[in-house]
Parts: sequence; structure tokens; C-alpha cells
Amino acid sequence: MLVVKKFDYKHDIKFLYSLRKNIQVRSFFFNNIIVDYLNHLFWIRKIAIKNLIFIVYYEQKKIGYIRYNNNHISYNISLANLPDFRKKGLMKKAVLESEKMLKKKTIFAEIKAYNKLSIKFFKSCGYKIFQTNNNKLTFKKSLTKN
Repeated sequence: MLVVKKFDYKHDIKFLYSLRKNIQVRSFFFNNIIVDYLNHLFWIRKIAIKNLIFIVYYEQKKIGYIRYNNNHISYNISLANLPDFRKKGLMKKAVLESEKMLKKKTIFAEIKAYNKLSIKFFKSCGYKIFQTNNNKLTFKKSLTKN
């Protein structure tokens, strides 16, 4: 069973760090420098103020996170999951579920232009290429609210 829960600082901070320092996960990030735990704590305190962070569970195991950077009129999405849980459709379901909890209607995703897995992933979640820039693609998704 897949569950998407809001980030709980006390219970999720170490899991989030374990993902951020995972070399396989980090290779997909634009900044692939692995930070120490103290810098991670500073980072999370800073971003937790204006970001929505969700932890993704599968069969009661934490497998990933979805972060929405809350801009004035839109969100920027960032996500990561454990390598053993890729290509199973779990993060797609989690993204679609987490989108139901958003207040704004537009989401952007920036990915490396050569990252074929992320391109396929975001397209499968309904995102469209919005802009291309040297080594970066920007995807956009407009949510409809009833």
C-alpha cells in the first residue's frame, strides 16, 4: 500500500538526509555535491518554511520524498526515491496523490536535459516540456481545480 504523508521534522529528517547523500540519487540533481549532516540541518530548516514536503511510504517503508518549492504563483517540484523502488510506478502514484493537496494550479520541474528517466517520468505524470536551456529542461503542469 502506498501512502503520502506530510514531512515530520523529528521523524523524517534522517531519512531525507539518507536520500540526499545517496550517490545514485544525487547523480540526478543539478548540484551533486554531497553535504554533511550539519549543512543538511541548516538546509532543511531554511526550506521547510516555504516548501511542502511529503514522504512516500510503500508497505510502511519510507521510499522517497516529494518537495514543492512554494513560489508566489506556482510550485517547483523536486523528488527522489530509493533506487530499489524505481520503475515500479510508485512515485508516479505518489506525485499524483500529492498534487491533490496543492493550492496553486501550476507546477514546474527542472531536470537535466540528458536525464531520460526523468523526462519519461514527468511526461507520464502529465507534465509538458515548457522550456529548453542548454543542459536543462523545464516541464510544466497545470492542475485543474473543481
